[in-house]
Amino acid sequence: MPRIVPPLMAVLLSACATTQPTADADTDLGTTTSETTLTTGTDCTELDWYQDLDEDGSGNPSVPLSACDQPSGYVDNDDDCDDAEAMRTPGRNEICDGLDNDCDGALGPDEEDPDGDGWLDCETDCTGTGMTWYTFENDPVLNVSHPRCGDCDPYVGDTPCSEVLPVLCLYPQGLPNPGIVTDFYNGWAEGDVALTDPIPGCLLNSVNSATALCEATYGVGWRLGEHHDGGGGWSWWAYGQLDDTTRYWAGIDDQTAHCWD
Repeated sequence: MPRIVPPLMAVLLSACATTQPTADADTDLGTTTSETTLTTGTDCTELDWYQDLDEDGSGNPSVPLSACDQPSGYVDNDDDCDDAEAMRTPGRNEICDGLDNDCDGALGPDEEDPDGDGWLDCETDCTGTGMTWYTFENDPVLNVSHPRCGDCDPYVGDTPCSEVLPVLCLYPQGLPNPGIVTDFYNGWAEGDVALTDPIPGCLLNSVNSATALCEATYGVGWRLGEHHDGGGGWSWWAYGQLDDTTRYWAGIDDQTAHCWD
């Protein structure tokens, strides 16, 4: 009898362990069969997902995808009417931009230009002034910013409405003060602050249109930053790092200092 060396013995034992005889329940003859079990993956229930290119939370009904888990760039609804434009999605407020913002198939009131002068009926004539703020300072260590009125005019506005400037946006969340020294004129706004892309003041026809722009840029809960958000007036602190090279449109509740006033 030939001698079996240890490595060959290990191979034979492994082969024996892989295929084991089992009794065949369908016969009385005592024959045996070999069973091999292959795991192909975990069973799941596939769901329908829809592409959301403009990241507005509404999906494109023309681009569906079935998958067990939510794919990147897809959402669970097919409500969008224009997946290339984030300013158009169901539930969005109509603003004066010539778009069907809420996807109801109709423009908002006076969003037409019947006289062909380049301005929609709902747009404010660019002859007035609006209030603007600027960034007094940023603290990168605490990640806070200090927007303020400075040399603004909170009563009648200070900047021509034809100027193209960002909008000051705030997301108030009751966040604690990280250690900023505050007073009546330099309060804590308890939230995050950011700026939109620049926009002509003429296109802001109400506080709602400014807030809608903040929401379209950053999400639900963001709104136009207001003069008294720090609890007092004239300036406040919030989390974020604002551009300190530009002025920006801001709001004030108890005065007529906006381009829409």
